[in-house]
Amino acid sequence: MGFTNVNLTPADIILVRMTSDSTRPPEQRHNYRNAFDGLVKLLKKEGTKGLTRGLTPNTVRVAHFFVGRQ
Repeated sequence: MGFTNVNLTPADIILVRMTSDSTRPPEQRHNYRNAFDGLVKLLKKEGTKGLTRGLTPNTVRVAHFFVGRQ
């Protein structure tokens, strides 16, 4: 569960940033061209710590999902 969640966290971050960019002022937009561009820019700007952003809420969400299935 945790290993998969760590791998999906950067994808979640990039997806949220790409979909919400149009609601932000132009100077605050991330302007990712695609997911790979987003990953590269995320790593350059925030380093490897940026890859784990949102890990705790995602872990709690996934844990609730698996507990609810039993």
